[in-house]
Amino acid sequence: MKKLLCVLLALLLALSFAACSKGKDADDDLSKYLQDEEVIEKIKLENGDVFYLESVDTVTLIVTGYESSHELHELTIPDTLAGKKVIGIGPQAFYYCNSLTSVTIPDTVISIGNYAFAACSFLETVTIPASVKTLGTGAFCRCEKLSSLTFSEGGALEEIPEACFWDCAALTQVTIPSYINLIGKGAFYGCTELATLVVEDSETPVEIRDQAFQNLPKLVNVTLPENATFAPLSFAGTPFVEE
Repeated sequence: MKKLLCVLLALLLALSFAACSKGKDADDDLSKYLQDEEVIEKIKLENGDVFYLESVDTVTLIVTGYESSHELHELTIPDTLAGKKVIGIGPQAFYYCNSLTSVTIPDTVISIGNYAFAACSFLETVTIPASVKTLGTGAFCRCEKLSSLTFSEGGALEEIPEACFWDCAALTQVTIPSYINLIGKGAFYGCTELATLVVEDSETPVEIRDQAFQNLPKLVNVTLPENATFAPLSFAGTPFVEE
């Protein structure tokens, strides 16, 4: 009798281990399947534009790269790609894209990464939609022909980060909206044609950091809120401080 019980116990243990092993294999396969489903590499549109994408979750993604013809053209970034909402533009996504003359960013985008549009030498027009909460370091630096920069009304952006518009030499005037409370180091450094700057009044004091507007030889017309604070070199090398 004892022998029979031992045999039955051994059989039950074997079946139990088999079931556990099968369950683990199934879980592993499912995890791998789900991981593969979350990765979107690229999508090509009917006009030939190629967007490289990275999923954030099952319904949203960010643009991580872009390819198009070498002919100069305007670009409207779609608010949905591959059936998912575009909520971000990744670091260097459009870096050195010299075919762009203007870019329209959809109001679904909440983040623009570091150097996302840096060195787009022929980019002339940009509007930052109200939905954008963060701009990355150097996001539009060295866009040499950028002459029109607009921040949409009622925006969520609080900071223009370091070197964001560094060496955008074609800018002649800029209006900083009241919802921005910090202008980072070197944000507009070397914008040599910038002559007019308006920083709108705000209840929150705006902080202008070192070199934010340094080396702007034509900057004469400057309007700042009374509660603005700035560092010793914020406006170094400009007629505004020399006067």
